[in-house]
Amino acid sequence: MAADDEATGQIKRGFVWLGSASLVTRVLDAVFTLGVLWLVSKEELGLATLAWSIGVFIEAFNGLGISTALIQTKTLEDGQLSDSFWYTMVIALLLITAVWFGAPFLADLWGASSLVPLIRASAFKLLFVGAALVPLSLLNRELRFERIAVANTAATFTSGGTTMLLAWMGAGSWAFILGQLMYGVTIMIAAFSLQPFLPQLRFSMSRVQPLAVFGARAAAATVVYHLYRNADYFIMGRFLGVAAVGVYRVGFELAMTPTVTLLNVVNRSALPAYARLQTDRAALSRAMLWTSRSLSLMLAPITVLLAFGAGDLLALINNGEWADAAKVTSWLAWAAFLRSLTHIFPQVFYAVGRPSLALFESLASAAVLCLSFALALTLYGADYGILSVGWAWFVGGALLLVLLFKLTQRVVPLSLSALWQSLKPAGFGVVWLIVIQAALTLVLPSELPPVWALAVRAAMLGGGYMLYLHFGLHMRWADLKSRPA
Repeated sequence: MAADDEATGQIKRGFVWLGSASLVTRVLDAVFTLGVLWLVSKEELGLATLAWSIGVFIEAFNGLGISTALIQTKTLEDGQLSDSFWYTMVIALLLITAVWFGAPFLADLWGASSLVPLIRASAFKLLFVGAALVPLSLLNRELRFERIAVANTAATFTSGGTTMLLAWMGAGSWAFILGQLMYGVTIMIAAFSLQPFLPQLRFSMSRVQPLAVFGARAAAATVVYHLYRNADYFIMGRFLGVAAVGVYRVGFELAMTPTVTLLNVVNRSALPAYARLQTDRAALSRAMLWTSRSLSLMLAPITVLLAFGAGDLLALINNGEWADAAKVTSWLAWAAFLRSLTHIFPQVFYAVGRPSLALFESLASAAVLCLSFALALTLYGADYGILSVGWAWFVGGALLLVLLFKLTQRVVPLSLSALWQSLKPAGFGVVWLIVIQAALTLVLPSELPPVWALAVRAAMLGGGYMLYLHFGLHMRWADLKSRPA
């Protein structure tokens, strides 16, 4: 069990550092995002979302997965680091060139010629995040979570501040694109400052080839993931138009951002620890179950608050201009909970050297979700609009959770009862929170201002959940932050 203790201790340390940084960055993000929503129109946000989504998809090709290979490999030479850097930069330049020439065709898909310069500009972020890939991978490999936290916080602050300032100056859609470019510049500067790295002025494909081959297999899954992750924007833009994309993005970001933030913290903390257990599959299974238990417990109160409090929050923004996003936010909150649990499993595939299984998961997810989006919009889009996409996310998420459980059983000893035991504490917590929410619905006066209704809801749900953790599960803060002896 010593290996288990060491792995969970490493993951806990990552939780604390990356989680604390993510909390700060998400608060900053929320402040900047809410401020920007007062300054842009639905159409401007819709255009920025489509261009930004293409940029995110292109960013999935960053280094063709070589970052995962750098973390997973047992031995690493200095020459391989330089080779990895130049390999990543060449890929970035090729992708930026491809996007530059392909931008007019992409803009034609939504009938908006104004997208062309936005799409081209969004691709340049890849140049900066590509340069930062090797030093960030080294920090992750060495479990220097506190330095990664500093880099992410600095990048988020400069990105959000830039977006807010440009939106206030009337930049419209460009505020979001240039804000994302500033994120890339800052993360590059921070990465090289916190992990000094000077690439050699030479390149050997033979040295980098083993990492490149593994990385390409891992990247395939990431690329497909980002394709279906943004497919709802692309498909919705064709069915419902640019303005609908803007409204939907508000609901999506509100529901998914806190959940995805926690998931990223968990996965970035877990992968290096899992990789050290790759030869002990029983210990790896126990570490994964511990991770699923911890993640689900952290997600439970956030999910319930977003599912029932989105209307109050959106009513506060620009005199309720974005209130149409409230209903879809509720469904997306539950879908985010399911999808976050599903995304724990691919880290196990990478850790044991089976990225082909992660690719299969991504392909299956792409097929299920894209088909769900198209079917939901075709059957219900005319009557229910963006709400139909929220239903598609929820149904697709449930189906994929079952599929990933069965797939994971192929590489680690994992039983349904063991998975249930890991998720049961959060399940009971969700039930308890829904009971509190039902009581609040009965006692809160309908004329209560949204800001007070949201504050009361958050306080009661948060307080009730803390009581559940303390008296129901006998948990303390020290249980999370302590490290095994």
